Amino acid sequence: MTRFLTRRIISAIIVLVLMVAALFALQQFSPADPARAMVGDRATPEAIAAARENLGLDDPFLVRLGSYLQDVTTGDFQTSYRTKQPVASDLRATLPATLELLLFAAMFALTGGILLGLLTARRGLGVFFVRAIMLAGASVPIFLLGLLFLLLFYDQWGLLPGSGRSSHAVPDGPTGFYTLDSIVHLDPSAFWDSFLHLLLPAIALAAGPSVGIGRSFGSALNAALASDYVKTARLKGLGWIGIVFKHAFRNCLNSALAMAGLMMGIMLGTVAIIEQIFAWPGVGNYLSVSIRATDVPAICGVAIVFGSIFIVLNALVDVLQTIADPRISLDSTD
Repeated sequence: MTRFLTRRIISAIIVLVLMVAALFALQQFSPADPARAMVGDRATPEAIAAARENLGLDDPFLVRLGSYLQDVTTGDFQTSYRTKQPVASDLRATLPATLELLLFAAMFALTGGILLGLLTARRGLGVFFVRAIMLAGASVPIFLLGLLFLLLFYDQWGLLPGSGRSSHAVPDGPTGFYTLDSIVHLDPSAFWDSFLHLLLPAIALAAGPSVGIGRSFGSALNAALASDYVKTARLKGLGWIGIVFKHAFRNCLNSALAMAGLMMGIMLGTVAIIEQIFAWPGVGNYLSVSIRATDVPAICGVAIVFGSIFIVLNALVDVLQTIADPRISLDSTD
């Protein structure tokens, strides 16, 4: 276990350093001038030159890269051109909303994917109906699905709220997750209101990934049900539910976890779209505004945070796979 975790930590650090270095290199090709953004468009050439010297923009590339890497390790992502605030401060204000949305979307995606996989493993006409739903879910673009949810559940039927995180006074802290903070402060009405606000964006974000997880898990489950040890279990009189949950489920969970790790990358890439549609005040919304304003430090700061989340989650998935499937050895995992 120690050897496995050490390899994962070292590889994650290497990938993070390369990612930060690549983002820094891309900043050099940006049309935005950090010195001009700092002093304003009407500044004199002398003021711009002084700002460039103060920011170290005249230093050699490797010196500036080393300084940037050092700043990132301390949580300093430079200053936003748009808000004039440290990017780290902006992220602290918006990241909890995005993480809460991603957490619920991941739970919905994994749960829905496993249920879809179980349903496709059954025989009968219902399987074709489930597969048709999966095909439709995989084909509908995420922005169209979000707009459809708004039209039906919010505008037409009025069942669920369509924007924001809450319409209730949510207690402050300690996590920034409205649902968890409501539980900590023993406020069930605030929890329920926050949960209802989460449902539409989280389900829209999880729809596509749940189909991918369901396909992967269903294929593995069908292969397991056709194996010899399952046939032996049937001859012993064991029913379908007993066969699946006593013999096949754990062996097939590895494929669902592997696909879930890949699907998290998709959710991180599409969360900005969902936050725009549902007016969710998270990092995705912050990123969208920053892109329109060519706010390069903010864009790179979000990219570093999202990249770090994806790397950590994939390392966690590797650990969970070894726990779910004892046939995978920690010391032999690449």
